[in-house]
Amino acid sequence: MGADAFQAEFEGVFAPVADAIGLLRRRSTRRLCWTYGRGALALAFDFALNPKATGLLPHYPGEFALTISLPGNSPSPLATVVSLFQYTTAAEVDAYVAVEDRALANFVAGNPAAATLFPPDLRRPAPNVAQWCHYVTRDDVRAWAQWYAGLIPLWIPRYLDAPESLEDWCWRVLWKDQKRDNGTA
Repeated sequence: MGADAFQAEFEGVFAPVADAIGLLRRRSTRRLCWTYGRGALALAFDFALNPKATGLLPHYPGEFALTISLPGNSPSPLATVVSLFQYTTAAEVDAYVAVEDRALANFVAGNPAAATLFPPDLRRPAPNVAQWCHYVTRDDVRAWAQWYAGLIPLWIPRYLDAPESLEDWCWRVLWKDQKRDNGTA
């Protein structure tokens, strides 16, 4: 499935929800880019395809990822992004894994030897682990768009209630026994 077909399918499901919750289209060369809010709590939601994925082998699944970025400049890339999985529940992550499993089952059904490329124990996302979402069919794309359309309206208020960059999350959760560059723990 080419980029235009993916974008049209995803957009058809996600865009009405994005419009309903006040996401605004970003001026971008890519179609699947939105912003929410203004000022320090503004968020940019960019769904980007991996153009190399389908170029590897014609039957390889497509890949895309969501990047949520914050305004401002920082020397640390982690300080300008938020992970979707910082603010998701275990049930929402389970639903993510179910969509990923279904898409990869579609791929593996036609390529049983390829099952080793996508070990099931590595499909569960975490805030500090970037994830690609895979798709083979239009149904896979719609399932992903439905998952994101169901989650983002719940996710935004959670973020706004306790805003934290990925870097701040890492310091709070993963590196709490370390000192930050400015000498504070």
